[in-house]
Amino acid sequence: MNKLLAYSGVSEKLDKDTISDSILDWIDTNKNHRLNGAEDDYYRTQNPPYYAKNGKIETLNELLKIRGVTKEILYGSEEEDGEYKGIAQFLTVYQYPSVNPNTASEEVLNILNTPEQTAEILSNRAEKGYHSNSLSTLFRVTATGKMQGSRTEHTLEAVFEKTGNVENTHMVTHYWNDNVLDL
Repeated sequence: MNKLLAYSGVSEKLDKDTISDSILDWIDTNKNHRLNGAEDDYYRTQNPPYYAKNGKIETLNELLKIRGVTKEILYGSEEEDGEYKGIAQFLTVYQYPSVNPNTASEEVLNILNTPEQTAEILSNRAEKGYHSNSLSTLFRVTATGKMQGSRTEHTLEAVFEKTGNVENTHMVTHYWNDNVLDL
């Protein structure tokens, strides 16, 4: 998490540690806070007061309740050359054990790997079309329909997971939003 925060623009070590520890405290089930984290004693002093979740994060917006996370850190600075790039574009609330190097963006590869590893992955993808035999099972689909000659358009977003085996494959819908607004 600290590498992602640094990439996004959080430069102070204490700020990165506070956010990382506070996220871990938010999702753990105990009331003990980590060195730089936060539990109920911190959140009860907020206005309005609330409690630490002590459970899994269900939406990326929920991160805004966690100590140290701001809109700018989560979604990026409003101005293009602003201080923060935003971390939301690199996160998911779905439990997934690893990132597929065949489909990950160069930015994500740079966050997760050394420059040499990233260069090797990108080179393999350019030469062979893939880097490894990694397969994805979780997919986010964003689709926009437009009417020709009209400004009318409609966007939907969905998250699907491919489950089962070769003989018995199913697609599970985890999220569906056909009212996506891109204002």
